[in-house]
Amino acid sequence: MLLLLYVLLALSISSVTGSVFHGHGPTPKDKTCTVKPNLNGSDDTPAILQAFDSCGRNGRIVFINETYYVNTVMNTTGLENVDIDLYGTLLVIHQLLKPSLCFAS
Repeated sequence: MLLLLYVLLALSISSVTGSVFHGHGPTPKDKTCTVKPNLNGSDDTPAILQAFDSCGRNGRIVFINETYYVNTVMNTTGLENVDIDLYGTLLVIHQLLKPSLCFAS
């Protein structure tokens, strides 16, 4: 869970600091996606990935103040110039973080 939170935080910071370091103003975002959680404890990964797909380039992704359940490994490569606003909580299934499940033997 911490790894995913660090990644999301790093993406938010990099998109903000990138424009500051280059001397440009904020880059206007083409599209905003708000991730809506299931609210019943089921896997929210499909909705998160859909938002990343739709707004992951020159966009903004908003997680509202709710709990999101991440029960599936997500491939989040390909994000570019995206702001991620995390107001809610991301709960990652403990088994996703076990090294034995992350590496092929």
